[in-house]
Amino acid sequence: ECRKRLQERLTHLRSAASELGVKLNMSGTHPFQRWTDLKIFPNPRFEQLIKKFQWLARRLTVYGAHIQIGVANGEQAIAVSNHVIQYLPHLLALSASSPYWEGLDTGLQSCRIGILESFPISGLPYYFPDWSGFEDYCATLLNIGAIESIKDIYWFVRPRPDLGTLEFRICDGMPTLTETVAVAALTQALVVWITEGLKDGSRKKEVSMRRYWIAPENQWTATRDGLDGMLIIDEGGRRRKISEDLLELIETLRPTARKLNSEEELLYVKQMICHGSSAARQVVKGPRPPPSSRPEPRR
Repeated sequence: ECRKRLQERLTHLRSAASELGVKLNMSGTHPFQRWTDLKIFPNPRFEQLIKKFQWLARRLTVYGAHIQIGVANGEQAIAVSNHVIQYLPHLLALSASSPYWEGLDTGLQSCRIGILESFPISGLPYYFPDWSGFEDYCATLLNIGAIESIKDIYWFVRPRPDLGTLEFRICDGMPTLTETVAVAALTQALVVWITEGLKDGSRKKEVSMRRYWIAPENQWTATRDGLDGMLIIDEGGRRRKISEDLLELIETLRPTARKLNSEEELLYVKQMICHGSSAARQVVKGPRPPPSSRPEPRR
């Protein structure tokens, strides 16, 4: 159903683009555009963001795939968010597609993440013991004027009370519909698997704070190295390749995906690992030319 609806929209979009004489592509950043050359659409929300964040907002020309997964209630949203933090690097590494910024190779698989993390309320979410703790947090930020709504919290995963979902914002925009649907299937199966584990007791409700201490390092590893990154898998510092951990996770999630009728989509993640991420496919192999010999990015 997800693929069908997206395909219909893409067909209309490609038709409109064709009339303008352009072709469409998707990645986490435009590889050579200069944000200083772009005009900002006169929208009240955009104008408010520019006023508040200035230069940070003006350079926010990044493109993500936001995945909304329905949850039963706020308590479930917080519980799943607390547990899923350890899998955010997997989703980023798999979807990474932004190695370039203004025509330069950044040395990162996802420079989009670095741009997003420059905002005050962004990046990895805080730990909350329950839904009331999250409500208190939002109420405080609203009272002091730090945010106007939940939409002003730019975490990589956040509850969306207005939609009844847990919103994953970690992924770069991916170049094909098949890749996008595969990552959506992985995300959905992950949420359902965690939820079922919390219900039947196979997964502890309490989350070790050490997992949160480790999370930024794992996030950075995925940002820089993508699927080849070496993930910290325990508090003793043992590491494992993200791609290997993903392959094991897929097998763990297969029974859940089968019940969701998305096993075929989930298994395509294996093909993505085999072919390499969009970022890995974009980067030119071999020595990088010196900056002076690089062509001026087209505008």
